[in-house]
Amino acid sequence: MAGITNTAFRLLCREFGGGLYVAEMVTSRALVERNEESLRLVGHHPSEEIRSVQLYGVDPKTIAEAVTILVAEDRADHIDLNFGCPVPKVTRKGGGAALPWKQDLFASIVNAAVKAAGDIPLTVKMRKGIDDNHLTYLDAGKAARDAGVTAIALHGRTASEYYSGTADWGSIATLRESLPDVQVLGNGDIWSAADAIRMMRETGVDGVVVGRGCLGRPWLFGDLQAAFDEYQRDPNSNAAIDPIQPNLGQVADAFKRHGELLVDFFEDEAKACRDIRKHVAWYFKGYPVGGEFRASLAQVESLSHMDEILGTLDRSQPYPGEEAEGPRGRLGGAKQTALEIERRNALDAIRALMQQDELKRKELDTQKELLDAQLKSIEAAEKDLEIAKQKERSFQIQFGMLQQFEQEQLKAIADRLRAGQDINQFEEQFLRENGGEGGRNIADARSARRGAAAGANDVFAGIPDAMDTAAKSVDELEKVLADLLVELKKGGSAIEAKARIEAEKKELQKQYEDFFKGNTEAIRKLAAVVEDLNKKIDAVALATQVNG
Repeated sequence: MAGITNTAFRLLCREFGGGLYVAEMVTSRALVERNEESLRLVGHHPSEEIRSVQLYGVDPKTIAEAVTILVAEDRADHIDLNFGCPVPKVTRKGGGAALPWKQDLFASIVNAAVKAAGDIPLTVKMRKGIDDNHLTYLDAGKAARDAGVTAIALHGRTASEYYSGTADWGSIATLRESLPDVQVLGNGDIWSAADAIRMMRETGVDGVVVGRGCLGRPWLFGDLQAAFDEYQRDPNSNAAIDPIQPNLGQVADAFKRHGELLVDFFEDEAKACRDIRKHVAWYFKGYPVGGEFRASLAQVESLSHMDEILGTLDRSQPYPGEEAEGPRGRLGGAKQTALEIERRNALDAIRALMQQDELKRKELDTQKELLDAQLKSIEAAEKDLEIAKQKERSFQIQFGMLQQFEQEQLKAIADRLRAGQDINQFEEQFLRENGGEGGRNIADARSARRGAAAGANDVFAGIPDAMDTAAKSVDELEKVLADLLVELKKGGSAIEAKARIEAEKKELQKQYEDFFKGNTEAIRKLAAVVEDLNKKIDAVALATQVNG
């Protein structure tokens, strides 16, 4: 009822009957920014005992700031939040009837407003939803109830239905049943006091909200006052009220009174007359005044001009009956809510982005798994390399020990050979000094010496081979390690590197085993030869002593 329920119209309606008259809807943003026109719209006449202000907004913070201004500056005794407006310029921005679809935002706005209002009653007005496939009124009603609103008003149409067809009072009854712990008000297709009482009985609501039904009919509130007085006395009463049925003269007087009040409101007669023009069709609906009269009044320029036009009427013409009743104001057919087009496009775009994101996520997950596997392989390869290095160091230690042992054995053999030379010298001396049995002993000594020499030759022949094998194993190990490190530094496949490491590890292990096995046998053989040599040298020495 923007542009309708200004101070002038509210005063006119109050002259016919009681009720809570809500001011024009103002935007919370304009109020916060101290817009001069918005501040004027929330002003009230001193006679208005209950100052009711209706706000529209899409941001919790701004709504809260606007409510705070109304409270702090004592500009309202009741605040209503409009979530029912279906016009495109409102829904296109996500406000009005479109906003409850955004459940979290709706709840945030209402909670912020209730908190800012404090002790001042705060109500909400809303529609069923965006369309029949996107109904929001039950969830929105529960959220508003939980936020602590005083009452919830429901218009029985969706935003897409606009003002077409018949209001769904069944949805109002459903909301009433679902929210027994908060006041619920019904709205939609209340054209008479009888409609209001019928809604009360059919839906069980606590009260009704009248919008288009009062356009050009301020006396409707006189009928509503009488009907609700009877209803409060006896809710089951079938007593019919005597409705106000003004003749043409009374309609003209109401129209003139409306114009005068508008002059006071705008403080500009010309502006007031321009504003009253939109009310002409509503006031004179059903009355046989003719098209020329309507056209003239729709161009009225001053109150005196209005008097001239109204003076042409036959004031005695009676109330026309049904022709003056029924719907008025915005009608039109159902239309797609502006937000719905944008919402669907946005949802399609979001779905596309989500699909792309899902594909990207899966791709990243796959890459992550590969990288994790490569990392694990590299870590394993590094461990294997470290083990190989440790084995290399152990091998080098063992190889050093073998070299030391070799040197010790060679020294021992050299000592024994020197002992053999001493035996040769002893043999020459013995032969010169003795003969016979001593010759046989010398022959034995010679045989022992030849055996020792042969054993020594075998040992000396085996040790170089063992040493060559060991050296080759060390060279091969160092080359493998170097190659593997180069591959890893170049970013080569960690999996291939690990496989190669495993193969090389097995080969190296075999080489280690063969090497140490071979060298163990050579050492054992060397020890046996030396031992045999010692025995033979000792035998020669014993024989020499005996024969000596």
